[in-house]
Amino acid sequence: MLVIFLKNIINNEIRRIWPKIDMPDFFVERLELSGYGDYYSNVAFVVSKELGSAPSVVALDLAREVQRYNCIEKIEVADPGFFNIYVDEEILNGLIPVVLAKNVEYGSRAMKGKRVLIEFVSANPTGPLHIGHARSAFLGDVLSRLLKKVGYEVSKEYYINDFGNQVEILANSIYKEYCALHGVEFSVDEEYSGGYIKEIAKEMAKKEGSRWTSCEYLPHFIEVGVLKNLDRIKKDLRGMHIEFDSWFSESELYEKGIVEEVMNIYRSKNLLYEANRSKEGGEAIRRDGSKSNEFSFRKEGGLFLQTSKYGDVEDRVVRRKNGTSVYLLADIAYHMEKFKRGFDSILNLWGADHAGHVGRLRAGIRALGLDDSKLEFILVQMVKLMKEGKDIKISKRAGSIIELQELVREIGEGASRILFMHRSPNSQFVFDIEKMKEGSVNNPVCYFSYGLKRMYALVEKSSYNGFFFNRSNYRLLREERELLKKVSIYHSVLEVAANLKEPHRILFYCQDLISAFHSYFSRYRNNDKILSADREKSKIRVGLIISLKIIVESSLQVLGIRV
Repeated sequence: MLVIFLKNIINNEIRRIWPKIDMPDFFVERLELSGYGDYYSNVAFVVSKELGSAPSVVALDLAREVQRYNCIEKIEVADPGFFNIYVDEEILNGLIPVVLAKNVEYGSRAMKGKRVLIEFVSANPTGPLHIGHARSAFLGDVLSRLLKKVGYEVSKEYYINDFGNQVEILANSIYKEYCALHGVEFSVDEEYSGGYIKEIAKEMAKKEGSRWTSCEYLPHFIEVGVLKNLDRIKKDLRGMHIEFDSWFSESELYEKGIVEEVMNIYRSKNLLYEANRSKEGGEAIRRDGSKSNEFSFRKEGGLFLQTSKYGDVEDRVVRRKNGTSVYLLADIAYHMEKFKRGFDSILNLWGADHAGHVGRLRAGIRALGLDDSKLEFILVQMVKLMKEGKDIKISKRAGSIIELQELVREIGEGASRILFMHRSPNSQFVFDIEKMKEGSVNNPVCYFSYGLKRMYALVEKSSYNGFFFNRSNYRLLREERELLKKVSIYHSVLEVAANLKEPHRILFYCQDLISAFHSYFSRYRNNDKILSADREKSKIRVGLIISLKIIVESSLQVLGIRV
């Protein structure tokens, strides 16, 4: 809030001094180095480009006007144009009643009037959620909370891939086990292995007997297999406090004619042609071992869409020679349906292995005449997990999976969220889950909990002694001033994290705030005690500690962490 206040002051003076220039985009940030001010800004460098003047001259002219405000103690200008701001003590003190009044709603923004659809997890309903889905699940949930916090209307959606080859493999895998229970041999080319397949087969055999060994089984086994797995997925997500507003089925795209509607639009624009190979665009380079290379045989002939006209590297098959539609076509239809719902922004969290799909989907959307700038993709890298010094590997088809609920039960939901969110989504890292099981300050959840307990203890003690916050002329200690400066940037941390879609910034901020509090507590617990017979001093300190507690609780609320 204070950062925004300072930016507004600077903006007002820029308009007054240089009314003809376009309003520049500059920052005001907390200054870590003591002795150089409380905040600094790059404003002089940005404005100097508009004016064609030296940054130092701009900084001096602006400083002269800005420091007239009572809330500004002074402005120091250093070559070649650094703008260092010292704020008045009273304005830092003034943050405390604002935080206390708003409580955990501090940092929340009024509704922006913008609607965001965020699709995440969307794991195939061919098995339970496993640790490979964890990062997308927790990241999507926290991003949704964060965007709501800063004023967006957010809808969370899960896309159910219940059509095509994957669900047929699922049905055949269940049917194989079902037949075996009735002494009937059934072989398959591809299958999923795992205890969950046998569980579904046993349940079906118990309820439905052997009737399906002698009649058409596939549609029924697809339906039952998908529903059973989907029920399990929903239960697991609810257990991690992840709720969705809507569940959209791929099969609906075909049943409601949305896929065919897309094809008719392309036909009307003469964007389709029959061929064995793409006519336009270069031959795409496919890495050995990539999915694109593995399934390239499926692209050898059929009905092509001229995606190369819309920025793709080559035209794409949308319908194979045998008449079946490719996944890309359904995905284009699904996103056209998203556009129809009138969202201002459409956010997709996809695995990094889908990176190649982004360009062709954008091209397909442009070919429909839609504005693909509304689309945003976050490509989520896999996290390599280790346990007892060994890599944890997953394979649904080989039956070697570690379910996500197993991990949550072992290390806790809070630790799981922190584990998968403590880096940016596009970064890869290795993590040993044994570290998250430690009951010490090395475990981030324990560290947060320990900090809050200290804060609660001080607040409770102050209540017993009759200390309640009001405005005071108490002169802040250096550590207290630094803590309030950290509090002052909470709004900015939320806004930046939301704009960049990087919620790990809130995690780091929260850790930094608690670390600073621990240092403050340790330094003054015995010498110049935080709570003392000096009522004025104790009142301001209690207000500060309650403010810190509120900010930490608000941050953890956004992160979905319960301590």
